[in-house]
Amino acid sequence: MSRIRLFLIVLVSAGAGALASALYFRGLATRGGVVRATHAANTSALGRPEAASASGGTSAPAVAAANTASTPEATLAARAKFKRLTWEERDAIMKRFEAEHPGYRAAEEAMRLHWLRLQYGDLSKVLGVDRATADKLLTLLDERNQTRRDVFEVMLEHGVKPRGTEYATVLHEQQGEVDAQIKQLLSPDQYTMLQLAPGIRQSQQILQSALSSDSTGAGEALTPDQTSKLAVEMATTKAYVTWGTKPVAVTGPDAFLTQAQLATLSSASAYLTPDQLASLRNTWATLQAHTYYTHQLTKAFMAAERQ
Repeated sequence: MSRIRLFLIVLVSAGAGALASALYFRGLATRGGVVRATHAANTSALGRPEAASASGGTSAPAVAAANTASTPEATLAARAKFKRLTWEERDAIMKRFEAEHPGYRAAEEAMRLHWLRLQYGDLSKVLGVDRATADKLLTLLDERNQTRRDVFEVMLEHGVKPRGTEYATVLHEQQGEVDAQIKQLLSPDQYTMLQLAPGIRQSQQILQSALSSDSTGAGEALTPDQTSKLAVEMATTKAYVTWGTKPVAVTGPDAFLTQAQLATLSSASAYLTPDQLASLRNTWATLQAHTYYTHQLTKAFMAAERQ
């Protein structure tokens, strides 16, 4: 991280004018937020009783109090006002918290790795590597994810908006170093499979919930081997064929199926039975039909609202 900071310091020094402008507008936006909040509070303080009094009308005290209490403005005005912390303040709080809770970092990292395992599945099986390599890959994937957050935060700390070419350049450089370490552990084919792993895991979950328990009306469930092969097939076609939600047709034998789904069905015919293929086709068609008509209904509502 120290190298990122040095790189950003040079970057900021080279663009002092842009930095000053960015800091000015960030401060202006903050002050504007305070002004707007103050204005909202002052406006909300002028409840209905005062408005009625200003116009010469009168209101019963109980009714006036009920009306004031029920307005959204009064509810917002009654809320405590919160200060937006600066990145320096957040950093100081985090350092104090970590000093007071030594186990925090380990717990946070363990939870991140837990979610990565859920997202990528068992990499030792997906990639055909040993357990130590699979664990090392998860650690590197976590480091890659953390790099995105670290670059984002450091750029904000230095007053540089994390957008555009500056952010992309720094992020690409830092993540590229992690990617190089990942590639050293894998063959080109294994690296490709690693990119597909989240899609494979997602496809497995879809199959397990929608198909594996009852693959057909006759109850011919998918075997674990069939589920694994089909999950890889689904993830691969989704990555290299336009999956989308737009059906090839809304009538006929391929009604509501997408190009990727048709490609998957064609390839899966090598290891699924005809009944399993028919069940898979029918399940996808049902889900796609619902998605299609929901989308059309939403468009109808939006068209009516524009009139």
